[in-house]
Amino acid sequence: MPTVDRIVDTVIDRYGANFSSSWFSRIVGSATFFVGNAANLTPAAAILPPAGRIADATATASIRFSRSLTTDWSYLFDRLTDAATGALVYSNTIVRLRVGDQFTRVLSLRAIVQYNRLSVDARETSLGPQRNANYDILLTYLTSPGTALYVGANSNFAPANTGWQLFTKMSYLLRR
Repeated sequence: MPTVDRIVDTVIDRYGANFSSSWFSRIVGSATFFVGNAANLTPAAAILPPAGRIADATATASIRFSRSLTTDWSYLFDRLTDAATGALVYSNTIVRLRVGDQFTRVLSLRAIVQYNRLSVDARETSLGPQRNANYDILLTYLTSPGTALYVGANSNFAPANTGWQLFTKMSYLLRR
């Protein structure tokens, strides 16, 4: 694993734009885009972190279909290139969907699907390429704040797949 023997000052400046909107009462969204300088904190060799150029974009949207049903969409992207050569260091993309439904005051269901992909150039970074799809589902029975029953499941579909994990949790608030 590379180590850094001394600290080097790196100028990190970024420029960009941010946009958000809630023109419609049921749809809220935002988008950001930034570019600038950044250091490659995970170089392939045990060298001082070389200077890089970063591009970072994020987009989110929340859609309320009814009082109880809501979806949240997210897209995150960032890419680092070597400032001297322009070679790709890494490119990371995350796409996420969250769906929540509040059936009654005490019963709700939440599901999350997320895909993550990290592409790298092994000559530029010590990071390894990765792909992962993650699924989460959670059923909540909340009788009062602090007193609840949770039943859920999670799965990661990656090269080292661990399969589905099921869980339950119960919490009870003791009052005087």
